[in-house]
Amino acid sequence: MTQQEIRQEKQRVNDILRSCLFDCQHAERVVRKLLTKDGHIQLREQCRFCGTSTSDPLPQKNYSKQEVDSMEEYDREIRDKRGRVFSHFYEALSHFIDMKYGGSWWNRYERHLSSDKWQNLRQTVIARANNICELCGKQKVEHVHHTNYDNFGDEAAEDLLGVCSNCHSKLHSGR
Repeated sequence: MTQQEIRQEKQRVNDILRSCLFDCQHAERVVRKLLTKDGHIQLREQCRFCGTSTSDPLPQKNYSKQEVDSMEEYDREIRDKRGRVFSHFYEALSHFIDMKYGGSWWNRYERHLSSDKWQNLRQTVIARANNICELCGKQKVEHVHHTNYDNFGDEAAEDLLGVCSNCHSKLHSGR
């Protein structure tokens, strides 16, 4: 397989992964109340089928107290079940990549993240962001996120985002 074909295959797998994991295709969403760790209530749209949170917190001022009180609780069980399904999917995908490209992808990934090359690139991205999350613009950068894996191991700074933990979680959960 040529390098060009490998890049094309990786892009195809990346596109499939994004559409399967991050893009909820279900039409039926419901506004539910979510109790946060600090005891506050957030209102969020949630897909009835896969549990994906399909919105940022919604303004409570748009709902009466009675409406909020009568709302269903955010369904963590269906969300967690989806997470377990996708965990199995990740395992299968990792095995596929191992078989297709040889060697353990995750081992290469971990080796790369501990390399001086990655650490230097990571610092470049953090400096570009002035150590402020490039998504929310509020928190300090805690993670450097790959927007794609097309050039994994030889990434350009433009393929990376400096993000806070909250935004990094949102990127990986598809919210």
